[in-house]
Amino acid sequence: MKIDEAGQNRPAKVSLAVKLLYLSFYLGIIRTALMFNSVSGANSKFFAIVVLGAVLYFSWFMIFKIDKGKNWARVTYAALFLAGLPFTKLSLFTSFTTNSFPAGIAIAQLLMQVVALILLFQKESTEWYKQMKRNAQLSAADGLR
Repeated sequence: MKIDEAGQNRPAKVSLAVKLLYLSFYLGIIRTALMFNSVSGANSKFFAIVVLGAVLYFSWFMIFKIDKGKNWARVTYAALFLAGLPFTKLSLFTSFTTNSFPAGIAIAQLLMQVVALILLFQKESTEWYKQMKRNAQLSAADGLR
């Protein structure tokens, strides 16, 4: 176990899950760069860059907060992942018809995210997130005194 910044023993499963999420994040950047040439038109490319920047920042922020023991980030990430699953099939099919390498990266990302979420919601991980929340509440209460 790794000692986190709050002095709690972080389960190895949480550490591995965060590493998988960051790896998936970086693979997503590579995949996007490989597929960027399929966007045509200056306005479309500008819009794609703006949207991509927002999505990348939000994704990084969620992983960062999961790493810091924020339960709301873990739950939000899982909810967004599950909400996006129905659209994954079409996206993967389209990717395989245009370029199979980015599609392979997408499958690797999907698998990493599934494994990470399974690790994040196991009993040991859930107990750690609950303890982190209790510690944050106690710290906030101590700050009010």
